Amino acid sequence: MRCRLEGDDPDLEYAFMEGLRDDGYTDYIALGVPLTGDRRQPASFSLRRAGGFTDSELAALRGFMPVFGMLSEIHVGRKLASDLLDVYLGHGTGARVLDGAIRRGSARRIPAAVFFCDLRGFTAMSERLPRKYIINVLHDYFGAVGAAIEASGGEILKFIGDAALAIFPVEEEASATDACNRALQAAHDAIAGLEVVNQRREAEGKPPLRSSFGLHVGDVFYGNIGSAGRLDFTVIGPAVNRAARLEKLSADLSVPVLVTSEFAEAASGGFRSVGHHRLKGIEDGVEAFAPVADGAS
Repeated sequence: MRCRLEGDDPDLEYAFMEGLRDDGYTDYIALGVPLTGDRRQPASFSLRRAGGFTDSELAALRGFMPVFGMLSEIHVGRKLASDLLDVYLGHGTGARVLDGAIRRGSARRIPAAVFFCDLRGFTAMSERLPRKYIINVLHDYFGAVGAAIEASGGEILKFIGDAALAIFPVEEEASATDACNRALQAAHDAIAGLEVVNQRREAEGKPPLRSSFGLHVGDVFYGNIGSAGRLDFTVIGPAVNRAARLEKLSADLSVPVLVTSEFAEAASGGFRSVGHHRLKGIEDGVEAFAPVADGAS
């Protein structure tokens, strides 16, 4: 479609063309862009030069459409892949996979604050409540927790049933203190977010949601693990184990947030010891700490 916008009798069939003419445009053309699967999408061009497009310019534009379609599909396809990987793997992990980090066993060692949380009482809840209700519970829970992690710059690596694993990498020009502070802030924000959710749930006659958090800082192995045909991009190592075990202790002691001594030393703010505890798989056990503002709940 071509519409000339200058002269005594302009082509103003569509309302937006009046705006183009008022902005000084003299010519408008819409061409079909060929795509795979016999699909076509429109691309429009306009200019302000007196006389509009020349015949040679129109021929050049028409000749460019197949190349334009190919380039568009490449860029759109990559954007769609990037968006999907961001949603399912997380932004940093998705970018690495898209860049080709897909070889089994490929991993790198990085320092990070490890964040592990779990929904209290979920097993009993899932045994007695309908499936649809349980899904809505998880949406409420992960909605509050996920928003808190992302707001503090964390990377959600996976949801494991009613648990979530995230990391706050120690950036090259930052310190472990920054990563730990962001992880701790995410835990506090998640608790605050759950309180907002619980206000709504209470009005709906539903039981409140409570969570426990385990935080540690240390080196983790970050990369691909799995079978030849199915990989998982995740983190492993003693630092991950300690965060997960500490989260379980948090639930057992009814203290919302527990951190290791390494985390407490690196993070800003005050912490109080809740004693030395033996944890599954950790021979020497750990001394656990709670933020001074956190009491029993």
